[in-house]
Order: sequence, then C-alpha cells, then structure tokens
Amino acid sequence: MSDARGHAVHELTDKDREARHWQECSHPQCEGHITHAVTYEYATGHASRTAVARRLVCVDHAARFANYHEVPIEPPRPIHRSTMDESVQQINLDQ
Repeated sequence: MSDARGHAVHELTDKDREARHWQECSHPQCEGHITHAVTYEYATGHASRTAVARRLVCVDHAARFANYHEVPIEPPRPIHRSTMDESVQQINLDQ
C-alpha cells in the first residue's frame, strides 16, 4: 500500500500546452499529447521527508487518475508560478 497523499489533477493552460506541444504523456507506452498535470505527495526514505511528484499526462490518463483517487479535475492553472512576480504584486497592492 502506498503512503502517497494529496492527489490532484488539473488541466494545463493553453500557454503550457503550446509550450510543450511536442511532449507525450508520461505514462509508459502512451503517445498521447499532454493535457493535464497530476500531482501527489509521498514520504521519501527513512527520514520520511515529504516530496511532491508531478506528471504531465494525456486526457485519458488524467481521467483514470482522478477516478482512481476520487479527486475532481481542476480548472487550468499555470505549471510554474514566479515567486518574484507574486512578491512584486503583493508589494504593489500594499502601496
């Protein structure tokens, strides 16, 4: 039994899909184009530190993952968020 937790599935934004148009589903032997990101947390090694895994998958494997882990498929959100951009926005809001 896996100790993984925090399962989530979300669609990729159009920008992320276009930037990775050449990339195939990370599921072995699947050649589908990526449309979703799946994430989960798991404990590593004996120290039980928590790590986060993210896989880019096709629509079929995203649906299977969501169904198996009983989680909804969330709306698009960017894969990478710039911490610096968020900090600057927060500073601008404070002024």
